[in-house]
Amino acid sequence: MTRWTMSCVLVLLATGCSAPMHQESEEVFNFWPLARYERGVQPEGHTVDVLWPFIHDHRSGDATRSWVFPFHAATDDGKGHTFRNIGGLHWSERDAAERWSTWNIFPFFWSKESPKEDMWHLWPLWGRKLVDGDPATRTDWYMWPLGRWTRSDNGVRNEAAVLDLDPLFTVLTSHREPGGGGRTHARTRAVSLLGGLLSLYSARDEPLGDDLQHEAWRALSFFDVVSLAGSERDVDADGEVAASASHLFPVYANRRAADGASRGWLVPPLYGWEDDPAAGLSAFDVLWPLGRYETHEGDDPRWHLRALPLLWFTKRPESTTQVAFPFYYRVTDAKDDYLHVVPFYGRHVLDGGVKRRSFVVPPLWIHSADDRDNTSRHDVLFPLAATSRSDDESMSRVFPIFYQRDTTLGDESHTNVLLGFDRQRDPQGGSTILWPLLGRAHASTLGSENGIAEVGHEWSVLPLLDARFLTGFRPKGEATSVLFPLSRFARDGDEVSRWVLPFYWWFDDGQGTSHKHIWPFYGRDTKPDGFTRTWTAAHLFFWGGTPDDSERDLGLFFPFGYWERTPAKTRHWALPLWYHRAAHDRAESTTWVLWPLFSRSVEPDGHRLTHSLGWLYRNEVAPSESEAGAIGETEETWVLGGLYHGRRDAKTTRSSVAFLYSYENDGVDRTLKLFHLIPISL
Repeated sequence: MTRWTMSCVLVLLATGCSAPMHQESEEVFNFWPLARYERGVQPEGHTVDVLWPFIHDHRSGDATRSWVFPFHAATDDGKGHTFRNIGGLHWSERDAAERWSTWNIFPFFWSKESPKEDMWHLWPLWGRKLVDGDPATRTDWYMWPLGRWTRSDNGVRNEAAVLDLDPLFTVLTSHREPGGGGRTHARTRAVSLLGGLLSLYSARDEPLGDDLQHEAWRALSFFDVVSLAGSERDVDADGEVAASASHLFPVYANRRAADGASRGWLVPPLYGWEDDPAAGLSAFDVLWPLGRYETHEGDDPRWHLRALPLLWFTKRPESTTQVAFPFYYRVTDAKDDYLHVVPFYGRHVLDGGVKRRSFVVPPLWIHSADDRDNTSRHDVLFPLAATSRSDDESMSRVFPIFYQRDTTLGDESHTNVLLGFDRQRDPQGGSTILWPLLGRAHASTLGSENGIAEVGHEWSVLPLLDARFLTGFRPKGEATSVLFPLSRFARDGDEVSRWVLPFYWWFDDGQGTSHKHIWPFYGRDTKPDGFTRTWTAAHLFFWGGTPDDSERDLGLFFPFGYWERTPAKTRHWALPLWYHRAAHDRAESTTWVLWPLFSRSVEPDGHRLTHSLGWLYRNEVAPSESEAGAIGETEETWVLGGLYHGRRDAKTTRSSVAFLYSYENDGVDRTLKLFHLIPISL
């Protein structure tokens, strides 16, 4: 709402009986509401009301206010601001201090003049707005909203519009302004909605860089980014087209870059073309990306053809890729050549022909060769049958009937027949097994005349679970096993081991250690120091000792009953009744009787502790040293968790019963306190 409109409303609604404008006055007569006259004294003035509120006149110094409702109203604040209204059809307002004025004949003419802008409106035929700031702007309206013309920067920038209801709807807008180097910026938009969000047609012409002019138009565009049809190009100073792009969705699209590279589509992705002279590329696509033909020239010359998923051909000077899915496949480069004609034939040539492999109806027949070690291998019905030969070894197999491998020097061999007979041999030994009846393994070494001498062997009867033959083990000494690992009898020099699980076990290392068990009835274990222990009844009862009787032990229903004596200690217990342990080399012992009913322990430093049921009774004796350097003992006793407490050392004796009394004797004085409060000297 403008300033003159607001002033008019305030004047028409003002009350005639309001107080005068801040003046001291005297009332001459008052026949309200018919007539009233009031004279102002300071400042000088008057107030006249006739048939209030229809006629009113007020003056206070230079300020005036008057109206004849509803025909005329006028105000003057005495400071240069005036307002006049005639019948609501004509307004005029002026502010001399701020140098602006408005003049209006409702509803056809309105004008405003001020230092910064001037406006005239002859509605709806013509309108004009002048902004004299920097830059100066002039806007003219013709038959609003049919036409608008705006000029700014003193006429340098121009903008015209037809049926302009921006931002809702505009039929036509055109904008032009200067650019660098004498060039211009021009934009045109026809039938646009929502401030240019949607446009039926838009065009622009603007400078691009220092020497290019960008020209573009779009039809049915969204934000001038996405459009149904359009064209754009970059033109240099000579009028030559440097780069261009055009499209007609969804039928046609083409783009050409400044370096001459172009990419185009006709009903994409039905047909497309691509050309890049700098890279030497020329290509076209059919149903992209399924079909494509391209040629390259320059640093990486090649040609390529594909029709996915059936065909793929790429050729370079040193490599070729050819695929006709699913029957033909070939890849070659400077060193390797892969060829497959599925399912009849295949060939691999690797490392320039050093390694070769051929297939005929694989896995019916496969041949491999390697010139590095003169390897030649043939597979029939891979992996069932094969034969191979190299500089180091030869091999033949027909699975599961036969397998044979021999080294060229003849020092190693492996033969297997029907998975039941297996024989292996090498310089360290060998093995022979006739599964599941019998097996034999032996270890060998080179003799003094470079002959092979056998140094150990083992026979395995019924080797159903004897997996050692799979690991190539080499036995030591002589051994025989039956249903290994259930039973085994072996001797290696002085070392003997025999067992029949789980009842019998005998081991002797020939150096004093032996174990002989007939589980659970009898056992005898001997250590290198001569200590021998004999046990029975699954180790519940045992006895043992050394030949010189320096160590002895005895177990009865072990671990509940046990007795032990060594030069360093003695231990014996009958759990849970009794436990005793004593060290001979130092004064240390521990004794329990029906623990925790009674417990006594002695430490090497002379510390002794006796207790029963924890703190029911507790007596502790610890060594102590007096001020004179004499060694003595300190003894403390607790009964019933401290209900009674006594303490004795070399100088003082104390005792107390909780809440009852306390007694102290330091060798000079004796003091008794009843209830711990009343002292009595004794």
